[in-house]
Amino acid sequence: MSAWVRVALLAVVTTAAIVAQDPTLPDVMRRVHEYVTIYEDHVLSGMVAQEIYHQQVLDAGGSVREERRLVSEYVILQLPPDEAWYGFRNVIEVDGKPQPERLHRLEEIFASTRPDPVGQAMQLAGESAKFNVGAVYRTVNLPTFVLSFLRPANRKRLTFDSAGREEIDGTPTWIVSYRETKESSFVSTPTGKDLKVTGRFWAEPSTGRVMRTELNIGPERGTPWKGQIVVSYQYDQQSDAWLPATMREVYENPRKASDGRITGDATYANYRPLALRKGR
Repeated sequence: MSAWVRVALLAVVTTAAIVAQDPTLPDVMRRVHEYVTIYEDHVLSGMVAQEIYHQQVLDAGGSVREERRLVSEYVILQLPPDEAWYGFRNVIEVDGKPQPERLHRLEEIFASTRPDPVGQAMQLAGESAKFNVGAVYRTVNLPTFVLSFLRPANRKRLTFDSAGREEIDGTPTWIVSYRETKESSFVSTPTGKDLKVTGRFWAEPSTGRVMRTELNIGPERGTPWKGQIVVSYQYDQQSDAWLPATMREVYENPRKASDGRITGDATYANYRPLALRKGR
């Protein structure tokens, strides 16, 4: 992390430190919005990590019906024309078998001069989703997905409530619940049906630093499956920043136990700048 970015993040901490010791929810949310804005712009932008992702389909008795181990590159970038944020997974190994044709997909998409980088990126997301096991099609199983809810531009799309306190790795945090209220949904089914999201996040109240996130989806009418994704952040010494370390997901159909459960456990390491090739 550059020195001036570290100063910018420190400014958020310093400003928060001089206000009342017992902040209000609006105080905490303001710091969270500030933190996420700086964090995405100057910490995550253009950074890639190695993701090791173990997925299983379990039957009603808990026995493994199907499983898969994926090794991927995970990156978050802003893309033109709107400079919106997107997280991407590029699967490069499946059950120990390299996928050589996908090895340089990220570089080829984001460094090329071809039009419609967003469309190409969405194609990459769809291709990667095909490697998921189980009956639930999903592209939201991304460790930084919930951060998009906490951007200042999206604060009117959700309601936030204080949901308690918890200490994480020695750091006191506020638990804040969120619920989507606007019509345009962050999540939709492959057929285009919107699914409202709920969940929680854990933030250090004095700085707004996000240390854990939880996302809940479904069940809703016509969509019987429900899912939960929990991501934990840890300090990465090499990057001098708090970054996603683990992701745990569970999907199940509460109306039909025989469908079993889908689980996924991912770990993240080797964070580094994304080295882009020259455009073609």
